[in-house]
Amino acid sequence: MKFSVIITAILLLLLMGCKHVVPSLPVSHCEVFSAREVAQQFYNLRLNVDDGGLPDEQQLQMYRPYFSAALYHALQQAQKEQWANRVAYPDDKPDFIDGDLFSSLFEGISQAQVQEALTKTSYTLILPVRLSYQQKGSEAAHWQDSVVMLKSGQCWKIDDIHYGGNWDFAPRGSLRALLAKRDD
Repeated sequence: MKFSVIITAILLLLLMGCKHVVPSLPVSHCEVFSAREVAQQFYNLRLNVDDGGLPDEQQLQMYRPYFSAALYHALQQAQKEQWANRVAYPDDKPDFIDGDLFSSLFEGISQAQVQEALTKTSYTLILPVRLSYQQKGSEAAHWQDSVVMLKSGQCWKIDDIHYGGNWDFAPRGSLRALLAKRDD
């Protein structure tokens, strides 16, 4: 009895320190979610997670149900290389240390609305995502990125994000291409 009370108290204390909790995708029941719903759930989660740059291990685990194996592996590899670079070059700023990797805008997003598929096959979809970011007291920036969804078994997973920002310093190409560039 005492043990369960102590565990409950610890869990409550941990939850009190958390930001808004967003339920994660139930992996065992993912077949009930459409590709659009999976993508929207990912962006809703992103809106509630304070992070910039490459996700840390805890954040990556939180995102795992939404990502294809290939995207998840690419992010894990980038983490390993970032850590190795931190050790090898402690005075240098490692790649992907800050900025939003999951959207065209370095500062991130404040709204996301996943749209109907532009391109469909049986196992892939490309979904446009209307994004915006607004800092307090300034005009909102609006743009559209696209998320590539891949059917893995009965589940839809995010396989890549294509950047659609058209300003000078917006990343070009896609998230997977950006992560692969680190090998150059």
